[in-house]
Amino acid sequence: MINQLRKKMMMLFMSIISLVIVGIFIATNVIPAFQYREEAKSYLTKAIFIDEANNRMTPRSHTSVQKIGENQNLFVFSNTIEIYLDEGNRMIYYLCDRSDLFPEQFISNTVNYVLSQNKEFGTYQSYYYLYKNNRIYMLDNTMNFEVARNTLFYSFISCILAWIVLYFLSKFTIQRLLKPVEESIQNQQRFISDAGHELKTPISVISTNASVLENEIGRNKWLSYIVKETEQMEYLVKELMTLSQMEDNSKLEIRESFDVSKCILKACLPFESLAFESNMKLDMQIQENIQFIGDSNKFNQLVTIFLSNALKYGKEQGEIRIKLYEQNKKIILSIYNTGQGVSEEEKTKIFERFYRVDKARSRKEGSHGLGLSIAQAIVKSYHGQILVNTKENEWIEFIIQIPAKEKM
Repeated sequence: MINQLRKKMMMLFMSIISLVIVGIFIATNVIPAFQYREEAKSYLTKAIFIDEANNRMTPRSHTSVQKIGENQNLFVFSNTIEIYLDEGNRMIYYLCDRSDLFPEQFISNTVNYVLSQNKEFGTYQSYYYLYKNNRIYMLDNTMNFEVARNTLFYSFISCILAWIVLYFLSKFTIQRLLKPVEESIQNQQRFISDAGHELKTPISVISTNASVLENEIGRNKWLSYIVKETEQMEYLVKELMTLSQMEDNSKLEIRESFDVSKCILKACLPFESLAFESNMKLDMQIQENIQFIGDSNKFNQLVTIFLSNALKYGKEQGEIRIKLYEQNKKIILSIYNTGQGVSEEEKTKIFERFYRVDKARSRKEGSHGLGLSIAQAIVKSYHGQILVNTKENEWIEFIIQIPAKEKM
C-alpha cells in the first residue's frame, strides 16, 4: 500500500514539475520566436515605397524614419532587400544596402523560393520576407535566429538537468514525508500479527476447556454461547492476520505457473452442494487452460470469499453465476448473484475493513466485514482491480480483472 502511495505522489510531483518546466521552455523559446516573427511582419507591412524622379523605389519605414530639417527624411536600413517583379513575376531589379553581400544568384533563388511557397509572409534562410504587389520585401533576422538557436540549446539542456535534479529531490522529499506513514503502517501490521499470535493461545485454551467441560456436564446453552463466540473470535483473528499478510507484499513470495481454470473449478465444487441446500442455482462458465504466474491458494481464497458472500446475501430460489475467461491480455473473473445488492454509495465502502451492509444479519451469519478487504488486497497484489455492478435489492456482480502476465 505504501509503495502505491509513493508511486502516486511521485507521478503527481513529476507531472507538476514537468508542466512547470515545459511552461518555462515555451516562455523562453516559443513565445519570443512568435514575437520576433510578428515584429518582422509588422515592420515589413509598414514599408512604404515612393516614386522618385528617376523612377527608382526608395524604402521607407515608420520605425526607421529620421527627420532632417523640415521636409526631408533619411531612411536607415540594415541588410534589407527589395525585389521588384513584372506582371509575369520576372525580376526587374532589386535594391539592397550592401550589394556585395547579395550576389544575383541569391536573389534569383530567393524569388524562386518565395513564388513556390505561394505565401504572403514567411522565412527564407535567415530572412523574413513579405510578398505583395509584385514586390518582395526582405528583412535580415540572422542575429535573432542565432540568439534563438543558442537559447533553445541552452534552455533544453537546462530543463533536462533541472528535471533530473528535481526528480531525485522529489523522490527524497516523498521518502521523508512518507517515512512516518510507512512506520505507522508497519507498526500496525506488526501489532496485528503479534496480537494475533498472542490471542491464538488463550482462544485455543478457552475452546479446549469448553469442550472438556461440555464432556463432563453435558451440553447447555451457556457453553454453546462460549463455543460459538470462541469460534467467531478464532475466525476473526485468522482473517485479520491474513489481511495483514496480504497488505505486506513481501509475504506474497509464491510465484509459480498454474492453471487458473482448474484452480477456480476446484474452488467452486464445494459450493455446489451448499447452493443446492440453500435452494440456489450455481452456474459455472469456466474457460479452459488459462495459465498464470502466482499463488494458486490466493485464487482459491478469492473465489471462496465471493461465493460465500453470494450464499450469505443471495435470495432463496436465486441464482449464482461465476465466469472465468481471458480477454485483452487480462484474466476476467465475474461473480454474479441475485439477492441483496448494494446502493451506489456503498459500492466503494464494502471494501473497507469491518464494513457490513446489513450489520444484524452479518453478525448472525458470523461475518466480520473483512472478506472483501482481503479479496481486494489479493487482487491489488497482482496489479488488478475489482469492479462492482449492482441493482439494490435485486442483484450484484463483482468483476475481477488481473493482467494475464503478472509482473514478477
